[in-house]
Amino acid sequence: ASRLGSNGGANEIKEHPFFREINWPLIRCMSPPPLEVPLELVGKENDAEDKNWTDDGVRLNHVDLF
Repeated sequence: ASRLGSNGGANEIKEHPFFREINWPLIRCMSPPPLEVPLELVGKENDAEDKNWTDDGVRLNHVDLF
C-alpha cells in the first residue's frame, strides 16, 4: 500500500472521496466548522518547570552546519 499523495501529490489527495465536499479554490476564504465540544483551557501545573533547550554538549560535524 502506498501513502495517499505520495505518487500523485496534492491532486491525489484533493480527488479522494473523503474530501469531495471541499471547495479547494475557496478553502482559504472559508470559516472552519464549529467544534462539537467547547475547548477547555487548562492552567499551568504548579509543579511544572519552564525549560529552555540549549546546545550544550551537542557535537556538530560539517554536515550539520549546512
